[in-house]
Amino acid sequence: FPERTELFDPPKRAQSTQRRDDEHGQSVELKGFITVDQPRVVLSIDGVISPIPEGGEKYGVHVISIQPPKAVLQRGRNRWVATLE
Repeated sequence: FPERTELFDPPKRAQSTQRRDDEHGQSVELKGFITVDQPRVVLSIDGVISPIPEGGEKYGVHVISIQPPKAVLQRGRNRWVATLE
């Protein structure tokens, strides 16, 4: 990545990976996927990084399904597909 000035700073992602809920003032961004004991999505929810398994919930965001590079997320009645592509 020759265009980077700071080697440890990740490349900027497109805004399409971030979802903002103005009612709650929270933003949700898909950061990646990990598998330790089970597959998990790594989400940044209002700036807090959280690994969440399928069927799990954190800060009102439910993980419906995990199929890398996509995850189906839900907050309240709003459901959307977050992707790394």
